Amino acid sequence: MNTALTQFPPPAISAESCVTGVFPVDFIFEIFFERGLKWFREEARAPDLVYAHLKNDYLKSRYGQSKIDEIAKYIRETEIDIFQSFPVDDMEAPAISLNLQGQEEIVQDAGLDDYSGSIDTLDTLGNIIDRQQRAYIPTRSQILVGIHATGSPDKVKYLYYLASYLLSAFKSDLQRIPGQENGLFNITFRASDLSRLNDFLPQNMFSRFMTVTAEHFDVVEREKDVMITDFEVNVDVNGG
Repeated sequence: MNTALTQFPPPAISAESCVTGVFPVDFIFEIFFERGLKWFREEARAPDLVYAHLKNDYLKSRYGQSKIDEIAKYIRETEIDIFQSFPVDDMEAPAISLNLQGQEEIVQDAGLDDYSGSIDTLDTLGNIIDRQQRAYIPTRSQILVGIHATGSPDKVKYLYYLASYLLSAFKSDLQRIPGQENGLFNITFRASDLSRLNDFLPQNMFSRFMTVTAEHFDVVEREKDVMITDFEVNVDVNGG
């Protein structure tokens, strides 16, 4: 988070570090979960990190290391699709769906005229030719993350535990997007119970939905100030 954007007057921002446009949170989370699955499949310690509670004294008699190995085999050997919008009837399961549930401007975080800075254009002598004004929109987005699997509802639970672990363990990856000064912050999530959406899914498919909330500053360009570079002075001398 660029804390300077909540101050007034904020310092100027540079074209190299601040990206304009509405933050594509749904696309960002698609890449995030793809990388999370890749981490789980390639990191040998990942199953024991994510599902360590299944080995505690309370659960190990029914679950334990054998269940962790079974879950790891299932996730590593099964194709798990990650896509935008709800799944359709003929989709392959399991899958993770992403939908933009809501987006709003955070009024209490807005500043005076939402000014975030300006970018100057210089000539070859270093003189300012024009000045581009930039503004920011403090925004809160909610992404509906659907976790879907056919057969046993336990598959949904195992994938949910993995998704919630990824959001907790690698939250900093979402907050430190390379090359940007404006990124996501205040990332939280909540989840629903298991359900069946008969309007969208086959009858034997189970789902659990997570609502992930993230805040961000969307930066836009406004008017351009034209700088006065040449002055012409006419002096009328009184001959008397």
